[in-house]
Amino acid sequence: GFVGYGKANIRLTNASGDSSQPRIAMGPNGELHVVWLDTKDGASGVYYKRSNDYGRNWSADIPISVGGGTHKTPVVACDGNHVAIAWTITSKVGGWYIQTSVRVSESLDGGLNWTPLISAWASGVAPSIAVHGDKIYLVYERIQGSGDVPQVYLEGLRLVWGMDGELQGQTIIYTETHAEHVVPKIVVLNSSTNETANLHVIWTGYFADGSNHIYYMNGTDNGSTNGDMTWSTPAVVADYYGDRDPYALLFIGNDGNLYAVWSEPRIGRYQLYMKKYDLSNGSWSPETILTNSTFDAITPTMGIDSNGTLHLAYVNTENDESLVVYRSRSETGASTSNFALPSQPGGSSYPDLVVDSNDIIHAVWEDRRHGDSEVYYVNFGAPAPVGLSSGVGSALASPTAGENVSLQATFSNDGDGQLLNVMVNFYV
Repeated sequence: GFVGYGKANIRLTNASGDSSQPRIAMGPNGELHVVWLDTKDGASGVYYKRSNDYGRNWSADIPISVGGGTHKTPVVACDGNHVAIAWTITSKVGGWYIQTSVRVSESLDGGLNWTPLISAWASGVAPSIAVHGDKIYLVYERIQGSGDVPQVYLEGLRLVWGMDGELQGQTIIYTETHAEHVVPKIVVLNSSTNETANLHVIWTGYFADGSNHIYYMNGTDNGSTNGDMTWSTPAVVADYYGDRDPYALLFIGNDGNLYAVWSEPRIGRYQLYMKKYDLSNGSWSPETILTNSTFDAITPTMGIDSNGTLHLAYVNTENDESLVVYRSRSETGASTSNFALPSQPGGSSYPDLVVDSNDIIHAVWEDRRHGDSEVYYVNFGAPAPVGLSSGVGSALASPTAGENVSLQATFSNDGDGQLLNVMVNFYV
């Protein structure tokens, strides 16, 4: 069983229709960026909202793309005030042809204003996105017709505004072998103060003989103007027995390590597995089994704090019921926490989390406690050092010698909006 988690959580959406598949990104100074799918007002769309104070206050919903087709798999990333969102849209062209394409929108002012990036890209699905300085890096499944069987390749683009004010969509990755290359994920390391970006990509390859694998390669972008990059040879990370699902595979990193986490049913139930890539020596660790329960464990998300502790959230499913579970794991492999995020009958799903510089965990998820799916947010962990205030008062101004005096202090932390009461008894 799991320990119930009683911390107050914030409902981020409240409209007719389903609000689903939320994703979250964290800026350097407590900015939170959340994107999700919504069907309010009867139209499929991608919406966004932001917080500038570690999740205490939130903006109104901002429509990024509404109507024109069915929206899927939104993702969000940022570097400073440069925020980018990508998603998939399926629509009819000419009244009969079904087209699925990847769209991108960016903000240069921390999410206040948004600009759609229109380009004649090939059909594609399952985008993953990263931001480094003024550049956006996008990887996705490119679908190319080939006889009766579409071929699926991994394509990566670097999006940057040229000196002439035109958007340049430069191809930096393109695979074409006898396999389907799907659900790619990208991580870009090094801050925007460094012109050189180190790119890391994983994806799954499905072969006709059933020898399916997770692959990895890395490349360095030194700011070349034509999109040329030097890439490592694709390497097999692990055999893969999971689904062709963008939420089944996770890829994150910090300055020292990369982490690949995935869900697959190799023992009959879906469980979570992980491998760590050491950037200092270029090697993958042995596989770690993250879950081993009687439930299915799916859709993993994870963050890393300053101590190297891994913070993992995923969905446990049983008898068509789903519950978002949180678990932390130290560098030594010890499990330090294990509880379910707040939920009510109806189920919860699609968690995503980030860890800020103060080791606060910020999580969003899809929740059906009110019938329709809605997006909820919670944070927990060490206190964020913002808005700290305290008040000290005494009921007795001049206690007599030996009198029992009570001192009560109330601490309010703007990082999570919670109150902590501390009672101290002493004699004078």
